[in-house]
Amino acid sequence: MFGVLSMLLIASARITGWIIMEYAGFVSAIYTIVLIGMLIYVLIIKTKDNNSNKN
Repeated sequence: MFGVLSMLLIASARITGWIIMEYAGFVSAIYTIVLIGMLIYVLIIKTKDNNSNKN
């Protein structure tokens, strides 16, 4: 969802010429990448915990 939002913000920045909108788009894109990274990190930790508990 945030990825689509950032694309819309960047597109509207190109049309209107507002630099702030463009920065907001990049920030939300970075935020999305961080969120996905955290989700993957948590999933890896959970699977490692499950494997160590079984042994």
